[in-house]
Amino acid sequence: MIEKTGDLFSTDAPFIAHGVNCRGVMGSGIAVQFRQRYPEMYEQYRLQCQRGVFWPGEVFVWAAPEVTVLNISSQFEPGPNATLDYLRKGLFRALLTADRQVLALPRIGCGIGGLDWDSQVKPAILAAESDFELGPDQIEVWTLPS
Repeated sequence: MIEKTGDLFSTDAPFIAHGVNCRGVMGSGIAVQFRQRYPEMYEQYRLQCQRGVFWPGEVFVWAAPEVTVLNISSQFEPGPNATLDYLRKGLFRALLTADRQVLALPRIGCGIGGLDWDSQVKPAILAAESDFELGPDQIEVWTLPS
């Protein structure tokens, strides 16, 4: 895993991911930027949630010509409700989808999701990196400058 500072959307990675809920709401945090940047993706995600076919721990994949967005359901409800179990399952599915290509993501599940970066999320990403036998630059974790 390589930690980068700056705008997640400036990555050259073919896959970008972020955490979402299963209620079809992208109302805060970086999810708002995904919703604004990819309105068609948001509408398809929202429909999946309304139909009740998108569950915690799953990944909703949306492909655009320049990037594939992986919406990882790290929580059922919006707010500080992310769980480490859902995040681990979703990360596993996201890495399978990325198929050894670079995956860029924010500090997923932290902030609004309520998980802790140092004690929960970072170790989970490092464990997934090890399980998949990935190189140290195949997962990019982006944070905004302070």
